[in-house]
Amino acid sequence: MSRGGIRGLVPWCGLAATLLVARPAAAGNDDSNALFDAGVLQMEAGRYAQACPSIEHSYELDPRPGVLYTLAECQSKWGHLAAAVARYQEYLAAYAALPPTKKKLQTSRPNTARAQIAALSPQIPKLTLTLAPGAPTGTLVERDGHPVAASDLGASMSLDPGDHLVRVSVPSGRMSEIHVTLARSESRRVALDFPRAPPEGTSSHEGPRPTSGRRVAAVVSGGLGLAGLVLGGAMGGVALAKKSVVDAHCNVGGIPEACDHTGKAAADELQPFALASTVGLAAGAALVVLSTVLFVTEPSPPKPPAGAWWIKASVAPLGAGGTTGVAVLLQGTW
Repeated sequence: MSRGGIRGLVPWCGLAATLLVARPAAAGNDDSNALFDAGVLQMEAGRYAQACPSIEHSYELDPRPGVLYTLAECQSKWGHLAAAVARYQEYLAAYAALPPTKKKLQTSRPNTARAQIAALSPQIPKLTLTLAPGAPTGTLVERDGHPVAASDLGASMSLDPGDHLVRVSVPSGRMSEIHVTLARSESRRVALDFPRAPPEGTSSHEGPRPTSGRRVAAVVSGGLGLAGLVLGGAMGGVALAKKSVVDAHCNVGGIPEACDHTGKAAADELQPFALASTVGLAAGAALVVLSTVLFVTEPSPPKPPAGAWWIKASVAPLGAGGTTGVAVLLQGTW
């Protein structure tokens, strides 16, 4: 291995050596040990999406301060700043409760945790959600699948950078949702409007149109008509082939009715194919005409009910700087 390659391994070796000190050592923690070791290996490979859940599960099985510190480090490297700061704070609280002999085993971790909290805290995005006045009783606001308490509306929430899904639903079943993308150190205020029925005459997207009996009959008759045309055409082709055989093997001795054995057999077979072709083409054409009439004469659909899909845009201030942004809400009934 080249000298440069060895130098590249040193940081990861140091990380592994530091983190593995946190490995649970008590007997009976084989599952926790395996999860922790696997998580550290994933961290070394930069696969934090696999590493952090593995280390967190290890901590749930065996809650030790060193494992908690490692989880905070993983969340920090993953870019989950709010989660990382929370874990560092939990670690410092757990460290404070340790006896002096065990505190010494934590070496420099407490100082590192404090430094990380100081460095990461200013980078944590803040999101403030407000709900428009007049929302029906029972209106639910959710962020990333978790309900937002009424007391938290209007309050600043510390979140990880990235995309967050905010959903508003009312008791009638109508729902709206927006995606809010937060950058590091960003503070954003988003005004949420609750889903409403569109005003009379407002254009809306109706969603899937109900299938009527007339439409079903039109589709079925059209399909049968096309099948009849195909069958009639096929039978007609066979009949033409038989007719050519008759023409070649009849009119023996100048007598039109005189046919040899091959011509007579072809003449006998010609009639059923000709009849099938005639019936198939006639019936197919009639069914296609019927299908067309059913489609054309189908009544217009009723006006969409309250709660049909529509799109609404709202403008909300983004932070104290007065910058504005547009949030597009896709609303509908489920």
